[in-house]
Amino acid sequence: MAEYRVKLKVDPLKRLRDVVNAENNYLFRKKCEMKLRKMVIKYEVWDQLCAIMDRLDDTIEYINLMTLEIVLVKEVHLIFLIF
Repeated sequence: MAEYRVKLKVDPLKRLRDVVNAENNYLFRKKCEMKLRKMVIKYEVWDQLCAIMDRLDDTIEYINLMTLEIVLVKEVHLIFLIF
């Protein structure tokens, strides 16, 4: 079995964070409401945007740490990736 590692670039995420942080956009300070069942959750767009960027960073870091095993099946000539 061969091993394969994914190496995603983190530079685009860093540039995105720098651009968003440098931007002084009034829409980022807008307050929004989300209705979930019978509850109403109020939040700022800026908080959600920061949370999304943080999750992207975490996801890329997690994917870059993964090692995939490549299994070749001769009968059907398919490649299976096993996590």
